[in-house]
Amino acid sequence: MPEVLCIEMTDRLSWRMSLKTWGNTMFKNYITEEAGASAAEYALILAIVGAVIATATIALRGEIVTAIDNAKNNVNTANKSTTEADAG
Repeated sequence: MPEVLCIEMTDRLSWRMSLKTWGNTMFKNYITEEAGASAAEYALILAIVGAVIATATIALRGEIVTAIDNAKNNVNTANKSTTEADAG
């Protein structure tokens, strides 16, 4: 009977040791993995680009509105002349 108990204890101990080794390996891989750093760098670049676009939009608001109004007027003028040509 004591032999069986020794085998069970040995199996449990080896299982715990292999789990601990696996956990340490996974932790080391997580710390040294560079994919997470790349994702963080891309997120930072995206945030900077978004901030630049927002700042440019606010700074150029008047010019943007004027350009859109001019485009709208040109489309309306083209539609009127096409409608008048079809009617005449």
